[in-house]
Amino acid sequence: MKIQHESGISAECIAASIYEGGPPIYTVVTRAPKSIDAEFEKHRMLSSNSSSSRAIPVEKIIKQVEEDPWLPLDWRYAQKGMQGDKHIIGAELRACQSRWLDARKDAIDAAKALLEIGAHKQVINRILESWIWQHKVITGTEWENFFNLRCHPAADPAMQTLANCIKEAIETAEPVDRTDGSWHLPFILPNERKVYLDNDNRMVSAARVARISYSNHGTEKIDRYCDLVLADSLKSQRHLTPFEAQARKLKAEDRSCYYRDGAHWSANFRGWLQYRKEIE
Repeated sequence: MKIQHESGISAECIAASIYEGGPPIYTVVTRAPKSIDAEFEKHRMLSSNSSSSRAIPVEKIIKQVEEDPWLPLDWRYAQKGMQGDKHIIGAELRACQSRWLDARKDAIDAAKALLEIGAHKQVINRILESWIWQHKVITGTEWENFFNLRCHPAADPAMQTLANCIKEAIETAEPVDRTDGSWHLPFILPNERKVYLDNDNRMVSAARVARISYSNHGTEKIDRYCDLVLADSLKSQRHLTPFEAQARKLKAEDRSCYYRDGAHWSANFRGWLQYRKEIE
């Protein structure tokens, strides 16, 4: 189920798996302001891939910023420390939001001028990041620390909203039993599991995770051949983070398995073999 906040921030658990005696693993797709991404990336126990300012054409970013910009709903008066405790409301709140959108217009004008000069998108898009929505694919077994820190009232308001959406998405998910050793495979459809080999499905899943950097899932026709070509390219170039989202039940004899704090681990996954460790 997709959890949607009035601000536009959302989270959807697209894959949830468990096995007898093991911890659950979840893959979540989120939509959140680009400006809070650095705070999320501090949580290194979670594997993620994100839409990239370097990968998306300037024209596409400008269209999003013009039609659907990130607009903070929570404004607070200045005081010492990282978090204000008195909310701005009424006419002053509307004035803050108006100035925010005025700054957006200036940024768009600057981006268009740089585009005319011929500057590369990897620089131009940085100007627009205060208003950009970012899509992210997140997979992990260890969510407790993230929720403890980011659902807390002292967290950035947008990050707190995102964390609460993720928490609700995970809590309402129904994990599939993978005791038989079948794989946790985000973006792989049920009929694909029946028709195609595990190895191909793992590669296709990785390619679809990677596409989050520049494409919205569900808006393009599925093309497994293109997915396999992309996965092979990612693998040969050692762009391996998209291969962290696929996993199966971890066995003590697996090459990447290690023992810590009373549990078996593979990389940052507890109880699950991370596909990346199979191909490294």
